[in-house]
Amino acid sequence: MITWKYQDDAAHYDPHRYEIIIYKWNPKSMKFISATELMTKMKFKDGPSALKHYGLPLKNLRDDIIKVEEDIGTLGAEDLRLQSGMTEK
Repeated sequence: MITWKYQDDAAHYDPHRYEIIIYKWNPKSMKFISATELMTKMKFKDGPSALKHYGLPLKNLRDDIIKVEEDIGTLGAEDLRLQSGMTEK
């Protein structure tokens, strides 16, 4: 598993340096263990671009879980409430 996080060294829409952490699955502990951590030297427009530059594989599992085009909230809670008619007054 690979995670990436931009570093707050630029304005929100500007390119950023990224911290990239590569995890390995430990079947004994049944947990992901941090194996490699790196900080990009260059700035990138987004995390996937940074991973691609370093030749790392990319499949954003969040895209499979939360469909951005259907989601109006960060985790979809608002969308579910609107669909079920349970909006707050």
